Amino acid sequence: MFTTYYLQTSEIEGRLGKSIRGLFGRKNVKVTVSEIDATDYLLQNEANREVLERSLKDANERRNLHTFDLKDIK
Repeated sequence: MFTTYYLQTSEIEGRLGKSIRGLFGRKNVKVTVSEIDATDYLLQNEANREVLERSLKDANERRNLHTFDLKDIK
């Protein structure tokens, strides 16, 4: 899902507003917001991708698994 907002930079508050005003000054802007899948976000970074792929491979091959007893959880 996504949506688009048309507004003046002065209408945007907080750190986001400060950052946008730093780039665009006091102008009208179009801001498009969309949700992202957490996995897609993590896969954008090469180091994260390698860790996730290695972990998935280990899980599929049942290697480097950590086990625990539910009675030990408090």
